[in-house]
Amino acid sequence: MHLLIELTPGTFTSYKWQDSSTTSTFTISSANPSINTYWVRVTSNTCIGTDVVTININDCDIDLEIPNVFTPNGDGINDVFTPGKRKGILKMNTSIFNRWGKLIYETNDLQIAWEGKDFADGVYYWLINYTDITGKASSINGSTTIIR
Repeated sequence: MHLLIELTPGTFTSYKWQDSSTTSTFTISSANPSINTYWVRVTSNTCIGTDVVTININDCDIDLEIPNVFTPNGDGINDVFTPGKRKGILKMNTSIFNRWGKLIYETNDLQIAWEGKDFADGVYYWLINYTDITGKASSINGSTTIIR
């Protein structure tokens, strides 16, 4: 997995990074794990500032598990349709459809948090479009069943 991280210190007159580059941003690639400390010196008028950041890339796994059943019966257990596991996901759009294909719920919330309160027991279909920590856009789909 190849991860890119962009460092952006803000708006200044000039920049100088540890590699002597002078751009306003600096892109870090996980392809070079031997370097993990980066610094920048910025200038604005007569003021000079320096900052150092250490980045450790330990776990870049992408994992998204969506339940196939939930029970919105108010007992406090499994009442909300939410990912069982969500790891390495930056952005996510979830659409939920009834059995006739009508959109009944949509959210950009990473937790989804569909309560399903006003819907009958049965099967509902979902489509999730997401962007992971590597910047890759993907989509998955499936179904979940409401049981009370």
